[in-house]
Amino acid sequence: MKQRLQEYALIAEVVSALAIVLSLIFVGLQVRQGAQETRENSVALRSQVQQAMMEADKDLLLFRAENGAPDERAAFYYLAAILRSRQLYWTQHNVGLLDDDTYFSYMAPFARGTLSDPDFTSYWIQTVKQGYLQPAFVEEIDRLRETLGLPAFDYSAD
Repeated sequence: MKQRLQEYALIAEVVSALAIVLSLIFVGLQVRQGAQETRENSVALRSQVQQAMMEADKDLLLFRAENGAPDERAAFYYLAAILRSRQLYWTQHNVGLLDDDTYFSYMAPFARGTLSDPDFTSYWIQTVKQGYLQPAFVEEIDRLRETLGLPAFDYSAD
């Protein structure tokens, strides 16, 4: 009888070990499937972010086109919207929602074109000096301008 119990115990251990191996295989497959779903969701989320960026820029361009040379108040809101949208794109890039190429394609024209407009340059410097923008964002724009061979801003001037 004791021998029989030992055989049953041995069989139970083998079955238990098989069950553990099978459950580990199952967990591994679930993790792999979850990782694949995460990758697919990330791609979809990046596409949504890029679509929203295009819509925001389209709205800004339409505002500018419909209003021509805006009065001072409208110009302030227009420039503020551009700054905030670009700071948002910088944030999205930092958290991995924008790849480097897409980010650069939006930020280079901003640094090269928009920030070269004298009125916008003045507004940019005022905004930076007043502390309305995240310092790391300002440093990023300064680095980007340097990379593009553009002159640095003089934040010390009044």
